[in-house]
Amino acid sequence: MMAACAFYFTFQRNGYTDLRIDFGCSKTEEQREVIRLISELCFQTLNFHKIEVELRQSQHAKLRLFLEAGFSAEVCLREHFYAGGAYEDVYRLGFTKADLLTDTPAKHMVEVDMKA
Repeated sequence: MMAACAFYFTFQRNGYTDLRIDFGCSKTEEQREVIRLISELCFQTLNFHKIEVELRQSQHAKLRLFLEAGFSAEVCLREHFYAGGAYEDVYRLGFTKADLLTDTPAKHMVEVDMKA
């Protein structure tokens, strides 16, 4: 499995991650482990308050994976990304340090449409 990650910091200790996982050659358990390890790195080592990731609506597997990992859908950028001759929505997902410390399910601020 290949994974690459880049972090963008803000003064509020928020991190925007550009996480690229090659989903074609790995198992779901391995993908979950990568997300867990990156979350631990961000919160325990880098002292982030929050991690954010943006995913296109057509990235069903990645969306499902991050939602199952505890990320919550916070924003839907409608018709934000142009690919294949059409615009598609982009979802911004977030995960806070408090989410990591509690076992309560994430509260989604927007509904994720997995149909398209």
